This record gives sequence, structure tokens and C-alpha cells, in this order.
Amino acid sequence: EENWPGIFVNKGTRPEDQQRIGVGTSSGQFKWESAAGDASEEADEFARFDVTAKGASATDDYRNEASTYGYIVEIDPYDSSTLATKRTALGRFRHEGCAPGLPVPGKPLVWYMGDDSNNEYVYKWVSSAVWDAADANPADRLATGAKYLDQGKLYVARFNADGTGVWLLLDVTTPTTGGGALGALYGDLPGILLNTRGAG
Repeated sequence: EENWPGIFVNKGTRPEDQQRIGVGTSSGQFKWESAAGDASEEADEFARFDVTAKGASATDDYRNEASTYGYIVEIDPYDSSTLATKRTALGRFRHEGCAPGLPVPGKPLVWYMGDDSNNEYVYKWVSSAVWDAADANPADRLATGAKYLDQGKLYVARFNADGTGVWLLLDVTTPTTGGGALGALYGDLPGILLNTRGAG
């Protein structure tokens, strides 16, 4: 999911992740939220684009709706009966593709991703499972995707002025530039993944 933040609006106080990712404050790009309450609306299909906190809790409004966007979505193009699956472990940002490295039997799979905004980051995903060549033509493609894309480690690239760089693990123990740890900022790994841009 790439250029999704503009479809939402938050006219109240935006949480850090909405500010960092670019959720607007006056109207959504397509103004879908303005059709909320229309007689043609079904199941709040338009209301959900207004992520302003309006009720006493998150169950009373759509304040968390934008948090369900910004992930790599896997499909099985050979089976239209399957549901698309969001691979949330690969982080949440404006994904500009997800390119695999060369699979080597017995080694983890590696995927490279970019954030489609100016001055943002490049990421790397390393699977916990090692590549099994038998998975090249599986019977259940989404189960194979889950095997390699649900468990692993997410890294962000830090480039140096001389053109070199290092991969930094995004984890609760990873130090921040302020001297703390990512876990202190975002609580746990799901919090880091929800705030991937800020964690980078």
C-alpha cells in the first residue's frame, strides 16, 4: 500500500504516527469522508475515512482506521478465491515495492523495500525460515508467504557521507539517537512496526 495517507483526515489531535506518515487535517484527498451519512452509504464505507477521535473510546469512531493501512499486501494471482493478506511484520509506511533477493537453499529470504516519500528510508526484511527450494511451486502460495513473511527481522539502512552504510535492526532494544531504546518510545515490536518511519 503506497499513497494511502491522503485518503484520510484527522481534524483533531493527530497521534505521532499520523503526523509522521502524512494524514491531513482539513480533508481527505478524495473527500470520501464528506459522503458520510449519505443515504447511499453502506456499513460506514465513507465515515471510516475520518479518523478524528470523536467518541469516548476507539470503538466509538474510526480513529484507528489509518493504522490498518501502509503494509505489504500479498495476493495469490493464480487463485481468485483467496483473500489478500497484509504482511504487517514488514513494517508500515508508504511501501514502494518489495523486491526479493536471490533465494539460496538453507539461507533466510531477504526482501528490500523503499518508502515512497522524499528523504525517507530503505528497509530490509530477513526471514526467520530458511529457503526451501520445494517452496518455489507450492500448493498453498499464501501459506508459503506466511512462512517467510510473518516471522523475521526488519532493518533500516543508515547511509554514511562516504557512501557506505549499515543495516540497523528495528527492535525494542535498538538504541535511538537520543540515547534510549526503541522499546521505550514505542512499547513493543507491534508499536515499532506501526511507527516504522519514526523508528527509522
